[in-house]
Amino acid sequence: MKKFKLFIITITLFFSACGESSGNAPSSTIIGTASSIINSDPNATMAPSSATLKSILNDVATVVQTDVQNQNQKEATSFTKTTQYCDISGVREYENRGTLANITKLEKFTTCKDENYLQHGNLTINYLQTNSDGKYPKLVKTTVNNDYRFNDLLLKKGTIIESQISYNSDNSINAIVVKINGVVTYQYGNYSLKDTQDSIKL
Repeated sequence: MKKFKLFIITITLFFSACGESSGNAPSSTIIGTASSIINSDPNATMAPSSATLKSILNDVATVVQTDVQNQNQKEATSFTKTTQYCDISGVREYENRGTLANITKLEKFTTCKDENYLQHGNLTINYLQTNSDGKYPKLVKTTVNNDYRFNDLLLKKGTIIESQISYNSDNSINAIVVKINGVVTYQYGNYSLKDTQDSIKL
């Protein structure tokens, strides 16, 4: 019993001493500071709300749609390195490799600004199940080699997008099923997405 009382007195003195050494500052201040440090980490990721996720997937589908439409509108598929000035500012460089049945495009945007889009970064894009001219791919795999910005969407290095594309009778894109694995920055939040997919009707 005496040992138990001695233990209680020791514990009481210990916490009393801790309170004195901290200058009687409330403990909530320390907890709040720690929480603030964690939340301000620019590399921290979180789970998106359903509305945010829908917006991210819509923007990713627009990335794929913009690229595939550009590929489909070419008169012929060139397997040489090409540099183009963008409509408003910046430069776009790309090089197609492989065959018409399996095209791999290396693409680099340097602050490329057109009427509707701002792009910056490096991508590798694989076009599969194309027609005999290397157009209208039904499967597209996009790998982000360096951080890639598309307007307000930032796809971090290593992000992979797999897309299944369906076409209308006039060869315009009908819908894209996008699946994304990687880290995305959207509206100042970082989101880690794994096998996240949706069918986007265009």
